[in-house]
Amino acid sequence: MDNNIFIYNPTCDLAVENGTISYMAPVSLRKFEVDISPLMSLMASENDILLTENKDYQEFVEFWNKAGFNQPKYLSWNKINKLSKNYKVNPWGWSPVIAQRLKQFNIEYNFNNPETKLLFSRQTSLEILTEYLKLTLPFKHEISFQPVLPLKIVDLQPLEMLLNQYPDGIILKTLYSSSGRGLLFIRQKEEITRNQTWIEAKIKLHGYVIAEPIYNKVQDASLQFIVEKDNYHFLGLNYFDSDCKGKFQKEHIGTPEVIQSLLPKDETWIIETAQQVAQAMQNTCLHKKYNGPVGVDSIFLLDNNNQLKFHPLIEANLRCNMGLINMKLKERIHQGSIGTWQIEVFKTGKAKEFFSQQIKDHPVKIKDGKITEGFIPLSSYGENQQFAAWGLIHSNTNDSAIQE
Repeated sequence: MDNNIFIYNPTCDLAVENGTISYMAPVSLRKFEVDISPLMSLMASENDILLTENKDYQEFVEFWNKAGFNQPKYLSWNKINKLSKNYKVNPWGWSPVIAQRLKQFNIEYNFNNPETKLLFSRQTSLEILTEYLKLTLPFKHEISFQPVLPLKIVDLQPLEMLLNQYPDGIILKTLYSSSGRGLLFIRQKEEITRNQTWIEAKIKLHGYVIAEPIYNKVQDASLQFIVEKDNYHFLGLNYFDSDCKGKFQKEHIGTPEVIQSLLPKDETWIIETAQQVAQAMQNTCLHKKYNGPVGVDSIFLLDNNNQLKFHPLIEANLRCNMGLINMKLKERIHQGSIGTWQIEVFKTGKAKEFFSQQIKDHPVKIKDGKITEGFIPLSSYGENQQFAAWGLIHSNTNDSAIQE
């Protein structure tokens, strides 16, 4: 089994758009990257390495080691030249910057090729959805939904017509960026004029923006895949919340109450839907251009008849994502337990104060080697922490044994 190196670089989307090997994200995003980097340890085993400039991880490591989940080795970037070339490198996402920094490991992605840059854009999602809509079987379940193929918009002229067609509004997406960035929600005609400068600037930069309807969303979800050679492994369905502008809010461990009673009792629909999405990806020959995690953003929505439907393919992210992290976290959580986790902004010193108190107030309980309840740190929480991730797990039963 290969030993792995993991790197948390969630600004990879911005770096792809920038296109240079010297790109540096804004200071606040670089701070976010460092503060949250221990989250990536959920992907790793004790024989792996986490590359990070975070120096405040010791309490986080002690917490998880004590809970029975051994941590990887933490190394700073200045030690990278001493590492064996035989390690498998796993960044959060690929970009010209990270490919350059990891070049000693014989990286496959050549960002001097314009096709490589386009691969990590929303163009790939359009191609996959186009193939999905060609398939003959994806709409046979009652919950199945036939999406509208998003349009490439090269000028302002079609926008008013689209608003007339979709009274709930439209979303404009730039070719690059993700995680709630590069989105413009338009619900009224006046918003076209108000945002004209932004729209025209993005069209000039990339040649077009992508337009799709605003759906009557009930719940965010994602389909998690690993592409390995020509195999598309489906890991499962994940639930999360985002705000009205598409920004990540929290992940769910367990099915959210808002949707639980509305879902089909038989899970055949999700297995077959995932197979169709995998087939669509395969039809684009994605595996010949990319290997690694794919998080496919999806939504549960209400249609015009107020019936619950599942749109499986809002966007395909060719990188690690919070949904994949959540799948890995769930491997540490007892099957009978539920909960949520999130990322929060703290004033200097307040993260340590908050985490210490919560760990005391909600001690972790373990049964059969799995967490049944308690407060769990998902990032470091030192004195200088500005961004921190944490979760709270609840047991559905009363028979969990407290770990001594």
